[in-house]
Amino acid sequence: DFYDTDDMLINMIRRIKASCKVFLFISAGERGIESYRKMKKAGASGVLFRFETSNEKIYNTLHPGQSLHERLAHLAAMKEMGYYIASGFLIGLPGQTVEDLANDILTMKEYGARMVTVGPFVPAEGTPLAGHRAGDPAMALKVTAVSRLLMPTAKIPVTTALETLSTEEGRRQGLRSGANSLMFNLTPEKYRGDYKIYPNKYHGKEAMWEKYGLYKEELSYKMLERKMFEAFEERSNE
Repeated sequence: DFYDTDDMLINMIRRIKASCKVFLFISAGERGIESYRKMKKAGASGVLFRFETSNEKIYNTLHPGQSLHERLAHLAAMKEMGYYIASGFLIGLPGQTVEDLANDILTMKEYGARMVTVGPFVPAEGTPLAGHRAGDPAMALKVTAVSRLLMPTAKIPVTTALETLSTEEGRRQGLRSGANSLMFNLTPEKYRGDYKIYPNKYHGKEAMWEKYGLYKEELSYKMLERKMFEAFEERSNE
């Protein structure tokens, strides 16, 4: 989406960094390597940039006129720039095999992903894959487990796609399979309709955090917030 120019994005980054001390992730798609260099200089620390599949034939089917080679070149350049990389792929794409998934995991490791974002495909109306079946949540759990074994220090969140297909039980299973983070939608209710990537997106209650032992009471929350920030800062400065 090129509605936001590089200058607009850079201005947003600078304003956010000036107003609050945060670890700022960029998720702006394939905009060109130089764009990401400018955003890094402006204060961005991490990037969320999935490659979706390492199978070139499947990639070309999903992205006519685009290049998997160019997509991966972006990741390589981001790694060299010092971005904290969150990357991953979709599970259950048309024509995808177990061997493809194994190659996807290895590709994710090769390109320096420190945060692993893998989840089942969820079909959406009005898209070319609207009639395709959803990805298998059980396979998503297996991929999570293998990713944890290969990348023992990685941040692996339970994706909202898994939660959408398996609800709160998906959270439990994801954490038991090797995930160590949860994703929560903090977007105000009136704006959520502006970001609708698939139907029936799961919105868990933040009060459920205590169920997973993540924190209890305000003091523990502040400790968790501080520890997470320190961990991100330490890694981004490596």
